[in-house]
Amino acid sequence: MQNKPNKSREMMKKKEKDLLNFVSNLAGENYLKIEEDLGEGFVKLKIDEAEKRQAKHDIREVEDVLIELLRNARDAGATKIFIATRKRNDSIRELIVIDNGCGIPAEIKTRVFEPRVTSKLNDLRIDRYGVHGRGMALFAVKHHSESVKIINTAIKKGSVFKVEIDTVKLPEKTNQSTLPNIVVEKNNIRVSRGINNLWRIIIEFWIDSQDLEIYFGSPAEIISTMIKVARKENEDIKTIWSKCRDIETAKELMKAVKEFYGINLSERNIYRVINSEIESLLDIKNYLIVALNIKKKISSGKKISREDMEIFSKKIEREARKLAKKYLLGLNSVRIRQESDKIKITVNLKEKDNI
Repeated sequence: MQNKPNKSREMMKKKEKDLLNFVSNLAGENYLKIEEDLGEGFVKLKIDEAEKRQAKHDIREVEDVLIELLRNARDAGATKIFIATRKRNDSIRELIVIDNGCGIPAEIKTRVFEPRVTSKLNDLRIDRYGVHGRGMALFAVKHHSESVKIINTAIKKGSVFKVEIDTVKLPEKTNQSTLPNIVVEKNNIRVSRGINNLWRIIIEFWIDSQDLEIYFGSPAEIISTMIKVARKENEDIKTIWSKCRDIETAKELMKAVKEFYGINLSERNIYRVINSEIESLLDIKNYLIVALNIKKKISSGKKISREDMEIFSKKIEREARKLAKKYLLGLNSVRIRQESDKIKITVNLKEKDNI
């Protein structure tokens, strides 16, 4: 008597399985993965499908947020990525990532931050950080941030993501201005163990995707760089960073920078951008070429060229100004000179007259 209910359940399971197989064959196996089709290639995965794509990488610090934003830009087909960052009020880290990927349809701008929403139904990607394509990355970024917004996006032109993170709640490495140690072995570049700050994340990401042009710096440096990059391009090409290409007045530039990129620049920095007083950045590839050439010349005891010393000096001065500003100090002078196989750097600080 007890066998009949068991047989009945087995028959029901078989019928359900046969029905699912029929639906799968009729509509394709994707039918069983999707909870909702959002259009324009975006879908919301079913829970079991998202769980199958479980990631090894979780967000535990600010650096992890940048990893997810970079992966997002790369998988959207970006060829250029601009990353602006700064610290506000001692604890709020701003990250603004601007790319020329495929963009996000306006009608689902807010939905991409929901769990299990992805555009990677059939092309999920596995990299050094684990699986990307389970629709949890932007949801996790939102969960760990004080604010995350898509400031600007256009189909086939790119997107601008702005994230604000409270580093008391989600910590970051303290030495963000320190470059990691770069090692070149048999024409292969790698980062040696040690510091794991934003610089390291960006360099390692570029090493894995060397076809990308990546720029990293302060908001003012990024604006200056985007304008320079845009002016080198064909004027008929409209990119997400060409918005400020032809703006000449401080008032208009200040407004455009805030509207298009979510960046608030002081009037002083706006004038410095207009007057070309803020040096534009090298992309990571060329930055490393300069840095590694300097290292090679130092280790060989050869005299470093004036051009390389000038580039190095400007970068040291820029970092020294950031450090001085953090402690409400001014920068008096920076002296750099080579002595045999050493470079001596002297930074003279001063008390600010008006604070």
